[in-house]
Amino acid sequence: MLLTKQLLILGNGFDLHCGLESSYKDFFESEILDITTDGFSSQQMKFSCTGFWESILFHHHIRNHNKQYNWCDVETIIKNTLWYICFGKHYLYSTETTMSVWDNIIHIMDYGIHQLDKSTFRNETTLIYLFDYAINFLKGLPSDIKRNHSTSIKLFLNNILFELNNFERRFCKYLKNQIINPNNEQEIQSAYIFKA
Repeated sequence: MLLTKQLLILGNGFDLHCGLESSYKDFFESEILDITTDGFSSQQMKFSCTGFWESILFHHHIRNHNKQYNWCDVETIIKNTLWYICFGKHYLYSTETTMSVWDNIIHIMDYGIHQLDKSTFRNETTLIYLFDYAINFLKGLPSDIKRNHSTSIKLFLNNILFELNNFERRFCKYLKNQIINPNNEQEIQSAYIFKA
């Protein structure tokens, strides 16, 4: 008898088929979105949710009138956000500027000139959040590094890469908690294990 080795690559569809709540919608509603019902139905981020990417995704959720995203949409949002920070060419924003976010931030810090008037972007909550985050990051750097624009943007990109790693860890923890009860590791979601 000839033994063969076979590699199986399973995607999220496998987990969903086996009953695991692993869609982006499941993750977002469980870990990021906080819906309060105090006479009015309002949506906000969970108090414990402070990450860069969680905030960006929450602002996209609000900006696009609660549109449901898939994981591939999230990857596109991440790509477009990074592209917009570095190059200013974008797909998600209605503004006509082609100057990168970082170039705008440098102008603000060096000359006090804001290339984008925030009042023009009242509905662009994602863009406003991105600018505010970048400005606060740059303000926190030592003055000699602030003046070195190539170093400062590398530090900023490293920071949001670190935030992306945190976001990924948050999702991994969420998935583990869907399979194993975080309060009692003896309690396993046996229905999922059996189906898988």
